[in-house]
This record gives sequence, structure tokens and C-alpha cells, in this order.
Amino acid sequence: MKEKVAEDFARMEATEATANEKAVPAFIETMKLLVKLDQAFATTAMQPEYVDAGTRFSEGKDIFTSAPASIAFSAAAAQFLLGMPGYPFDFENLEAKLGTLRSSIEIITKKITDAPDKADFIDYLTLNQKVSARSGRIGEYERELFFRAFEHMFEHASNLESLTPCWSAYK
Repeated sequence: MKEKVAEDFARMEATEATANEKAVPAFIETMKLLVKLDQAFATTAMQPEYVDAGTRFSEGKDIFTSAPASIAFSAAAAQFLLGMPGYPFDFENLEAKLGTLRSSIEIITKKITDAPDKADFIDYLTLNQKVSARSGRIGEYERELFFRAFEHMFEHASNLESLTPCWSAYK
């Protein structure tokens, strides 16, 4: 019952958000930023000696192939742009927040491009360790893990020397 109420609440909030003329262009821009980050991730891969049968993410292209990561990116971006669920949406600051989000993604993609060891910057070992530590509801765990990771990335992009703090932001 609790899940149904939460689902209905989310649906009402989504309807309210999309009713604003600024929402659809922001959503489109957010999806373009996801693609940009995905393209940067796709230039990376783990060293083969670290890959085994239990390795979930061995290449950057694997990250957004995962539905929980894509969903979490979108949710974290929406919250970053519009504010916390349950509070009135902040459409007045949407353009400024979108600029900040765009800047964060540009910083991360540049850091990936410039990294002497791209796999170390992504830190696949920590990511795979965190994903393998899940228990119970796998999809929910991974969505929350990636949500917290992207939330951290958006807020701290300029200070990140690797994505380790992002993968460690949840539990």
C-alpha cells in the first residue's frame, strides 16, 4: 500500500512539473547531459586482469546500460534542478541550476578525458564492490547507490580527483 501511495504521489508531482513550459526543455537538456557523460564513460575500461565472472561493470558503456544508473541520473538531475520531492518546484532558478549541472558534467567529462588512467578515475573496483554488496531488493539498492553517486557528482564535480567519493556516497 505504501508503495502505491508513493507511486501516485510521484505521478502527481511529475504531472505538475511537466505542466511548466520550462520543464520539457530542461528534461531534453538533462538527457543530452546523460549522453555526454555516457560517451565519456564509454572511453574507459577496467584492466582485463581485474575482470572476473562477478564483475558487473568492466567498461564505461556498462554503466548507463544499467537501468538503475540511467533512472538514478535522471532522478538526481531532476532533484538538483527542481528541488526535493514534496516541496514546491523551483522553476525560477531552473536556468541557473541547469547551467551548474551542465558545468558539472563538463568538468567530469574533461577529467575523464584528461585522466592518465581513466579506469582509475572511474574506480571500477569500488563501484563493483558497492554493487556486489547489495542485499534484498537489488533494483532499489542500485537506484539509490547511483542516485547518491550522481547527486554527489553534481555537487562536488570540481573537487573530485576520482569517482570514488561518488560510489561511496551511499552506505
